[in-house]
Amino acid sequence: MTEITQPVPAKGEKRIVYVSLRTKLIAALAILFVVAFVAIFLWLDRFVTNMAMTNLRNDLLATAETASAGINGDNHTALFESGKIDDATYSQMSAFLRSVKGTNPRASGMYTYLQLPNEPDQVRLVVSAALPPGSEASAANTAKLSECTQIPSSSRPALGEVYKDI
Repeated sequence: MTEITQPVPAKGEKRIVYVSLRTKLIAALAILFVVAFVAIFLWLDRFVTNMAMTNLRNDLLATAETASAGINGDNHTALFESGKIDDATYSQMSAFLRSVKGTNPRASGMYTYLQLPNEPDQVRLVVSAALPPGSEASAANTAKLSECTQIPSSSRPALGEVYKDI
């Protein structure tokens, strides 16, 4: 048997690798498809994110407008100044906020606050959708309300509690 030997390239010579036209075309098409799919993914991701943020913003604004339309500003200010949680005005506003939350269960918390002119970096809580301390949902009310509106009184912050912008 004869042995076929290939010439060994000299030190300065470059080795030539043969790549068929078919392999070159497949590689080029694969690269084009990858680039196209990445571009489509990035566009679709941005489009869906913008659409979700727009829907979220619209839902939030609609919920805020609904809640603000049902609260009397003078009563709200008087409630803040009196500081009484067991006031009928507080109960009425809290019940209204729970009803608004019932229409939009995705709203995580319903509350009102005041920003005082001499405290521009903080707000003070006035009314929360949580049940007032000492009261529990009755069986009749529980049947009407979904679980998302049954906010326990233990999660309710104190009237006038300060929150700062961090």
